[in-house]
Amino acid sequence: MESKVKKVVVGVTLFLTVMFFTTSLVSAAAMKIPPKGNKKITIGVVDLISSIEVAAIYNAAYKKEAEARGWSLKVFDLQLNIPQAQSVVENMIAAGYDGIIVNWTSPHFFKKQVEMAFSKGIPIITVGEGVTHPGIIAEVGQYYGVSGGLAAQYLVSKVRGTKPKIVTLMDTRLDISTIKYAVAKSIFNFYNVQILAELDLASAQGNPGVWVQEQVRNLILNDPNKEIKGAWSFWEGAGLPAAEAFSSAGRNDAVVVTCEDSPRTYELIGKLPTMYAASGANGVFVNSSVKKLFKLFDSIFEGKPENDQQTIEAIPYLVTKENLPPKGYFLNPKQVYSGPKDYIVK
Repeated sequence: MESKVKKVVVGVTLFLTVMFFTTSLVSAAAMKIPPKGNKKITIGVVDLISSIEVAAIYNAAYKKEAEARGWSLKVFDLQLNIPQAQSVVENMIAAGYDGIIVNWTSPHFFKKQVEMAFSKGIPIITVGEGVTHPGIIAEVGQYYGVSGGLAAQYLVSKVRGTKPKIVTLMDTRLDISTIKYAVAKSIFNFYNVQILAELDLASAQGNPGVWVQEQVRNLILNDPNKEIKGAWSFWEGAGLPAAEAFSSAGRNDAVVVTCEDSPRTYELIGKLPTMYAASGANGVFVNSSVKKLFKLFDSIFEGKPENDQQTIEAIPYLVTKENLPPKGYFLNPKQVYSGPKDYIVK
């Protein structure tokens, strides 16, 4: 049975990976601009939500690379107001920004501005979008289908045989969520795991973490027989509040898994009874990916041609209560892990 589900994971993941790379091969266009020379470079960052831990880590890495080059870097926080990306990117173009980084926000929402920036020789690089787009120089991210599948398969291994019902958390506005959930859902269907509720963060009002906790608490209150066995989340910003909601309601028997990782994710996997696993690569990927991102900017600003729709990607890991890395793993500068051999999922 285990080999069958692995085939499902691999099959769906390969399909999504082909989609990912096929997009990058269609209608590739080169950006070539006059060398910037000694011009003072300004990079703009369009951040989906700056208050989360991983955003702060990425933005700090951007700042470090920019300062090392003597560049200016400015971050604009969308505070989850995704449509506002249109005006923010357009204002950056009008203000003469030299390059733009967009965190976790789909270019579908600012397609016109992408075309405008490309025509003016302003490179845009997305981080955590999930797929490549024409006019975007590169997408920086993980194999998100693999991430969704790893977390789902682990959850199934913990609740299988109990006629399980689970809760899932996703965001239909984001490609990154859609990719992860497509693979996860195929695994749940394969094992006849019933999805009792799909909580869509696109419907959230106010703080998404608070909204998740309220929604999960309501589901627990309506589950006196404890039929809900756990939860799967596309993002730790929703998965951790869900785990806390189960725990605060006295449901320490529940198993919560999440995609994406952060220092606090690992902390709660170690301390919170309900937080079991995370699939992600941020811990070893942030520094290396940001360096590659800025090297692309370097190349373009030196007047060298660079095709759009490039990818900078990483294979995610599965971190669980059983193989929790030692203290200091996250952002390990040498990208070396000394824990159990089964930590790296092949």
